[in-house]
Amino acid sequence: MEGESTRLLRMLETQELPPLGTDNKGAGAAVHQFLERRSAWQRLRAEARSRCEILTPYGLRHGYALRAHQRGLAPRLTASLMGHSLQTHCRHYGNWTDAETIDAAFEKIGAAAA
Repeated sequence: MEGESTRLLRMLETQELPPLGTDNKGAGAAVHQFLERRSAWQRLRAEARSRCEILTPYGLRHGYALRAHQRGLAPRLTASLMGHSLQTHCRHYGNWTDAETIDAAFEKIGAAAA
């Protein structure tokens, strides 16, 4: 969706985005409503359904956490960016680390040290 990020940033600057409220439920509901009204989101959900997958606005948080881990962002920093404690982060996202990921991390450290 070329130009979409620029359009959203412009909307944010002019305060045209929906108010997010002060609690997580208000923010989540506002984002959910915003996405549900967009044809691009509706198409993505239909594509996911055709593959027997479920796409929800809340799932974006899981994608964010996964990509943060894949890019090597520290769990404490990722937890802070996502607005929860390190304990909560590890409880929900800590099981994503597999042997392959651990081996790749050690190889990266070894290459940097050499």
